[in-house]
Amino acid sequence: MKRLLAIAAGLAATPLGAQGASETEAAARAETVARVTQGIRQGDDLKMIEGLFGLSSAEYAELARLKGCRDDVSGAASGMKIRVNWICGSDTAVPGMARATDMIFDDDVLVGFAVNPHFADLMPLRGGMPVSSASEQKDLVEQFASMVAARQTSQLDTLVPVSDYQVSRLGYFGGGKFRVSKPRDNRVSVRFKALNGQELESYLHFDAIGYPIGLTFAPTACANCDEWVRSESQRKIDDRRKRDRRFLNSENNVRNTQRATESQINRAIRFSCPDCP
Repeated sequence: MKRLLAIAAGLAATPLGAQGASETEAAARAETVARVTQGIRQGDDLKMIEGLFGLSSAEYAELARLKGCRDDVSGAASGMKIRVNWICGSDTAVPGMARATDMIFDDDVLVGFAVNPHFADLMPLRGGMPVSSASEQKDLVEQFASMVAARQTSQLDTLVPVSDYQVSRLGYFGGGKFRVSKPRDNRVSVRFKALNGQELESYLHFDAIGYPIGLTFAPTACANCDEWVRSESQRKIDDRRKRDRRFLNSENNVRNTQRATESQINRAIRFSCPDCP
């Protein structure tokens, strides 16, 4: 309970009021963050966590390594995006392991989730070469993405430092498509699209000199989908979209009815008074 109140206090300290978010939605977000964080820390079956949609097998495996690790959400809550930092002590399965779990909310619904390394831990490959110009950086990312599409993920660490988890996650997108954006703020975005249409946005980061230092994933829902579960969160999203479509359809129906009525009136006027202008 103390942990839930601490998370709620962190959310309340962010600019939620400026976004028109209600206290109820903030409380619901805090409860979801608390449930997910507690489930990871205790090593629970995350498929049973209320409010958390189905993740990929690679994500489940990586999160299982965080059992018993210390989590810290204080100072990291900011509106609809919340980061929980994890540090694993000597009494855990992987001492010294550090990860961040990023969560994105739409009102009170969790719509995006990602597991990433701490940015401070990113570093270049030993013996690597800097690629300082924007065009060279984009070319390197194009090569990286091409290797993913060609199912050559075992060779990715020859270009950019990647973890086994990241290699496993990217493996799902073999045979698919990708789109590389222009370099910006020492990083290059590449959006992968799997054969089943699912997408995953990744960022390849460079240091100030131009060395590639690592990879992070943008929070997303069901980017890997090899263990997709139709969760309550996804159903809420679908229901909201259906309501929006019904509203638009009703608006269109009103307009069509008005136009039909006006047309009938005009025809009646012309029939009763053929010489009228």
